[in-house]
Amino acid sequence: MRLTADDKLQIFLGDGSAFFGIAFSLAGIFFAGLILYDYDFSSFPMACLPLTQTTGKVIRTSATTMHVNDSTVTDYTYQYRSNGRAYIAHSFSEVVRLPAGSPVSVQYVPKMPGIACIQGMRNSPTPSWTLLMLPMLLGIGPGIMYLNWRRTRRIVALATNPFITDAICQRLEDLDQKDDDGRKTYRVHYQYIVAGQPYMHELTTTETAEYGVQEPLVAQLDQPQHARLARELPGFIWQRLRRQHRK
Repeated sequence: MRLTADDKLQIFLGDGSAFFGIAFSLAGIFFAGLILYDYDFSSFPMACLPLTQTTGKVIRTSATTMHVNDSTVTDYTYQYRSNGRAYIAHSFSEVVRLPAGSPVSVQYVPKMPGIACIQGMRNSPTPSWTLLMLPMLLGIGPGIMYLNWRRTRRIVALATNPFITDAICQRLEDLDQKDDDGRKTYRVHYQYIVAGQPYMHELTTTETAEYGVQEPLVAQLDQPQHARLARELPGFIWQRLRRQHRK
């Protein structure tokens, strides 16, 4: 059976996961942007270069809000000296409370004395651990899209080179799990035969099945290990295949 571009798009969008993938991708880009907006990447040299300590003094304090989660941190503006030159920098903390004029211990990079941080604080409003969230935020949406793309390719391959047969229920497993609606889930094992060779197909479902019950199945003729029950296919694909099979 030949499928048009519209047919393939309908398969891709059919189960709704593509929309979830798009939504997660947009949300991931948005939240990743908030993290990157708040993060000060000049702190990287402090993680990989030798540091020197000196003393400094808090000039003023102010409250600032992190865009990523709307939490409030204290922004400490402080002054310190290195090689006779005065520097002004910022450090951030949700825990430490210091009034203006307080002495502080400052760590800085000798080769880049303008990069510094009050000891026990950080020099970015956003904690460094939030950067670990970036792969997850930016990866979930594309991951969902990729899985849906693979599903679409499998269905297109089945519809293009189909072999329709009956699958017989061989075994039913109770997975001792429930879906989001509180229904029990099962794994059903089906056997089907293509060119005299038996194959197995597994389906996780909330519907029970009786041993020996037959259901229509579509296998890929050139790769018969790839198969789906008729009820796993988009309705319009199965209707076309069934009409073609009857002819």
